[in-house]
Formats: sequence, structure tokens, C-alpha cells
Amino acid sequence: MALGSRQKAKVAMLLAQCAEFLPGGCVFAPRVGDDAEVAGKLCSFCRACLRSAPLRTACRRSMISGAFQALSTGEPYYFRCWAGLNTVVFPLAPGGRLEGAFEVGGFLYPGEHEDTARFIADAVANVSARAHRELVPEIRGLPEWSALEIRGIAEFVFEGLFSAGINQVDHFRELHERYRQQRRLGELVQGYARSSVTPGELHEVFAALVHALALREGQEVMRQLDEFFSRIMLSTSLNADQMKAHIHVLLAYLSRETVVRGGHALSRAFAENLQELRELEALVEVEDICYWTFTQVRR
Repeated sequence: MALGSRQKAKVAMLLAQCAEFLPGGCVFAPRVGDDAEVAGKLCSFCRACLRSAPLRTACRRSMISGAFQALSTGEPYYFRCWAGLNTVVFPLAPGGRLEGAFEVGGFLYPGEHEDTARFIADAVANVSARAHRELVPEIRGLPEWSALEIRGIAEFVFEGLFSAGINQVDHFRELHERYRQQRRLGELVQGYARSSVTPGELHEVFAALVHALALREGQEVMRQLDEFFSRIMLSTSLNADQMKAHIHVLLAYLSRETVVRGGHALSRAFAENLQELRELEALVEVEDICYWTFTQVRR
């Protein structure tokens, strides 16, 4: 889907801001097409790449691939481009759909010029003799930025996509929360994978979660919720229906608490619990089940 006129105007405004305030400018590539728009003081190496149709295709491919990665994590994506330069990519995703990519870079970190320069020279030599001849002299002009500097630059662009009305803060917050939750659960599952989970152990984990909920200790609740998820994922072998059966018990406890603490009448608690069960039943992916349950506990 091509960008509409309003979105194009927002992109142009952000590019103008990047050109004015960023030391190395930035590049924008729409998802569809072969264009790449440069704003500001882009280094001569990257400009030379974008002038060449074959190299521009490789650059665009790196940018769009990086933007998909960034969209999956809800944060800027730091990586090395096909030529070996450090770069940061930001997704342009109005409504949650990837429509393009902003890129800051390439650049080098202080102290890595000598080793990286050899890698870059080898990478461009694999493209063509002409690319090697034209690009190798430009390696000397690659900018060096510290980790602190690039984090500041990345924050400027990332926040600019929100303030320009291109990306939605709430959507990216959810993406990042999902990513962090799945990363935590992956580490826990890997740690417990060599041992079997007994029914008694599940009861102990659930009791620890209930205790944390009763004390209303936010960080401990989240830690115990991760433990709860990781154990039921292992005990059910990721069977969604069996996982939901365990989560039913947690939802029933949360519903009970709303009544016992005087928040809701029993009839209202029953009605809301029934609606929650319908929402849970509609979910089929383990990631969605875990994140949805996390949002219910967090309320």
C-alpha cells in the first residue's frame, strides 16, 4: 500500500527535522518501490551506494528487513548493513502496518575503524570491481559516533515518528511489552526444559503468584507471573487449551478478589469473568494468551 498524501507530508516534515538536527542526516525508504530519500549530511560512502541501482537495492533490502525486526520488538533496531557499517533502523508503521523505514547511518564506533574497514572493503569487492573502486576511498570518511551519541540520535528519530503522528505510542508500547515478555519466558523455559513439572510444583508456583498478588507487589507479581507461564508452558507442551484451563483458575481468583475487596458486586464480577473467558477462548497463539493474561493481571 502506497503512502497517502498526509503521511507523505508527515514523512517530509520528519526528514526536514533530521536534516536540520542530526549530524549524519537519515534515509527514508518506502516499503514499495525502489526509492530512497536522503535528508541531511549523509556520509559519502552511503550516498555512493544509493546512487548505484544494484547497491541501492541491497541497501533498501537491509533497511526494510531491519524495519520488520524493529516492528517485532517495538524499538529501534541496531545492526550492520550488508557492507558492514553500523546502522539503526526505525519502522514507519501507521496503524501497525509497515510502510517504510527510516535509517540512521552508516557509522563506526570509536576504535573499530581499522578492523571494520577491511571487512567493508571485502564486502564491496564481492559486489563488483567497480563498486570496490568507487567505495573503498570513501571508507576513510565514515563518521564515528559513540554509543551514547547514537542512542541520543535514535531516540530523536524514534520519538519523532510518534510526535509527527506517524506511529502510535500505545501500539509500539504493546509490541515492546510482548517482545520483552516472550524473551523472559524463553529464558525461563530453556532453564527449566531439562526437568519435568509436577502437579505439586504447579500448585506451589500458583500459590507464590497469589501471595504476590495479595501483597500487591508489582515487580514480584510480574516475576511470579513469568514463573507461572513458564511452568504451564512446559507442563502442557504449549497446548493452548490446556494452558487456558490453568489460566481459568487465575481469572477466577482475580474475580474473587474484586468482590472480597469490595470493588464489585458478585453479579458484576460473574459477568466480567464470563466476558474474560470468552476473550481468552478466542485466542489461539501462546504468545497472545500470555500477553492477554498479563494485561488482565496488570489492571
